[in-house]
Amino acid sequence: MSPAPQIALDLELPSAPPPIGNFRNILQVGNMLYVSGQGPIGRDGVLQTGKVGRDVSVDAAYQHARLTGLTLLSVLSTHLGDLSRVRRIVKLLGFVNATDDFTDHPRVINGCSDLLVEVFGENGVHARSSIGVASLPNNITVEVEAIVEIHPEDTIMHGHETRRNQTIRERLGLRPIINVSGTMTALGASIMVPEAVQAMAEIGPQFVEMDDLHRTASKVVARLTGGEAGFITASCASGISLAIAGAICGADLLAIEQLPDIRDGLKSEVIVQFGHMVNFGGNIDQGIRMTGARVIQAGTVSVVHDYHVANAISEKTAAGLFVVSHHTVQYGMLSLPRFAEICHAKGVPVIVDAASEYDLQRFLRQGADIVIYSGHKFLGGPTSGIVAGRKDLVRAAFLQNRGIGRGMKVGKESIAGVIAALEAWENRDHEGIRQRETAALRLWERTLAGLPGIKASMVPDPTDNPLDRILIEIGPESGYSAAGLAKALSQANPPVIVRNHEVERGHFYLDPCNLHEGEAEIVAESLKTVLAASPKPDYATMVIRKDTSGLLSWPD
Repeated sequence: MSPAPQIALDLELPSAPPPIGNFRNILQVGNMLYVSGQGPIGRDGVLQTGKVGRDVSVDAAYQHARLTGLTLLSVLSTHLGDLSRVRRIVKLLGFVNATDDFTDHPRVINGCSDLLVEVFGENGVHARSSIGVASLPNNITVEVEAIVEIHPEDTIMHGHETRRNQTIRERLGLRPIINVSGTMTALGASIMVPEAVQAMAEIGPQFVEMDDLHRTASKVVARLTGGEAGFITASCASGISLAIAGAICGADLLAIEQLPDIRDGLKSEVIVQFGHMVNFGGNIDQGIRMTGARVIQAGTVSVVHDYHVANAISEKTAAGLFVVSHHTVQYGMLSLPRFAEICHAKGVPVIVDAASEYDLQRFLRQGADIVIYSGHKFLGGPTSGIVAGRKDLVRAAFLQNRGIGRGMKVGKESIAGVIAALEAWENRDHEGIRQRETAALRLWERTLAGLPGIKASMVPDPTDNPLDRILIEIGPESGYSAAGLAKALSQANPPVIVRNHEVERGHFYLDPCNLHEGEAEIVAESLKTVLAASPKPDYATMVIRKDTSGLLSWPD
């Protein structure tokens, strides 16, 4: 077995730079990583520039190549989460920005090569080319690209040895599912970004003063959302309850301790449009009532007028809650700007549940006073909620950690992970992600085209997130009902879990936002295989039957 890399050098790695074009820092194919060309970043974060042989000496250029090696390690660490997964540095291609008569290119690139051997020992020895060029981007002195072999994900490091083991899902007895349902909490929400994984691992062994960590998080949340302040809590549902409790109690520490008993004189009612009274795995009204507040429903399930909300407001109204979700009634409700206008005219703050929303600034711009986002859905952080908005209301919600929020507390690892996910969001290649998702959707459309009883079409997200899904309408000619086909896919190998919350209506969706590389093709093959099956499974034409008996037998 190959020895584990020697990473006990106390190296200070720079932040991994974002790509400056339509490409990735790393492309992974199997267990091989192809690392795009990286440049020398100084300790001050400034690129090292100049022409070797005229502006820069050979010794200085050697140090620049070493800095480039540190950048390569940072990019690898960000992608892998743990440099111990590096099995071997296979090859480097080094470029030196040099004068025409300069010939000592190998000596310069030795700076990078020597560093990698120091870090990885024998596994850092590699094949290499060193080439002189007339110029490099931004006039940097050195650029190096790499090919790296990594250990498979099911290889576990133990000291200086490795041993083959099962994947964590296999070790825990869990099915290796493919998620085309979306950012669903019941499936683990999303693929955590490497930056969040790394931040959580780094802070895990460290002690910190939690209030200071929360202050750091507040600055990052404010910058990304446009709010005045923010904090991290256990989940979006927690954030809703804390924000409502904060609207009731303000900075009254005694009132905070007394909840859910609300002292006379405090406001105790929350307005919600009837079509927003949803269940997202828990009832929205219970999240309100657990604060001691009373829910005041405005309007009807299909229509809410301005006067419904205006007349629901009284001297007891603590807040208005607006829910943004595919679960809500998507017509007949008041828009957020109109809802906020009515509430603000009577001095009532507006809290927005935006758990699964992509745009981190839209709702505050549209009139919300506090917005609660999920940290673990589109952001790709750990399970958490993000509370952002008006400083006095955010502070009041944060103070609830001394009261009902104590059971919703969040650890240092989650706070650091969300900070890292938010900062990664700023540099994420959103357009590239959209292109990859669209390619998956087109593949599934082509796969299903012309199949009997199947109609596939691309549809936009109902809450205006910048993504599309495939709507699959299932007719009897297919040999399946929507519920039956969804179940058959969930029993495939590997299981494919679809977005099935509307199967009673004869359709379901495929969501591409949580695919690992190669999974779009596996889904396409599963669709073909399941639809072509003969005979069909016994449950093929099943009608959905809601049955909660399984809940009552847990954990058996």
